[in-house]
Amino acid sequence: MNSFSSSLPRFYGESRNSPLTTSGVARIFSVHPSTVRRWCDQGRIKFHRASARGTRLFKREDIAIAYLDRSIRSCLKNI
Repeated sequence: MNSFSSSLPRFYGESRNSPLTTSGVARIFSVHPSTVRRWCDQGRIKFHRASARGTRLFKREDIAIAYLDRSIRSCLKNI
């Protein structure tokens, strides 16, 4: 494992292909689950509805992209 990949957060779940829940995404970003829901409503994170109740599930690839986007924006803000 190289130094770049070791600095990324661990994407929780049973396997690399299992989708993430709202709580799992919140842990990765260190935010409250309500923040993740708001980001979804704003279109900042892609998600899929898992049930009639409206449970959100997230592809790991989409969360990795959102995490990197947020990190880059944060770095650029400090320049």
